[in-house]
Amino acid sequence: MAQRITVETSKIGEELSLFVQAGQEVNEQTQDAMRMLVDSDHLAFLYVLDTEDDLIYVDLGVEHWEKMDQAAAADLKAVLHFRDGKTMTLSALTSEMEYLVSNIKGNANYGEKMVSAVERSFPSIISKTEEGNEG
Repeated sequence: MAQRITVETSKIGEELSLFVQAGQEVNEQTQDAMRMLVDSDHLAFLYVLDTEDDLIYVDLGVEHWEKMDQAAAADLKAVLHFRDGKTMTLSALTSEMEYLVSNIKGNANYGEKMVSAVERSFPSIISKTEEGNEG
């Protein structure tokens, strides 16, 4: 069964730093699966990591979305930080966010709360994807 780890805090500096809750770690075989899912029931995006025999979902709750949007606008890499000092770059975070946000915007299939939260939290990504659709 897939494991779910939660990003507790986030901050922007030279990168988007995403800090995982204490006690939630990954092993050396864990790899970036370079994809993301939507959990509209819990207002979260789930970035997928892959292990030899299972998946790990990195829970990026609504409280981190504005920073994710700012990081995407500034073209900053996203780095997951674990309490044991390990880090992992989430190399597809921005491209996956752009894809998902463009699909969620105005799409009632995701539910009113999800659509509203996405439209409020990702103005930079929405603006960028709308510009890309005009040309």
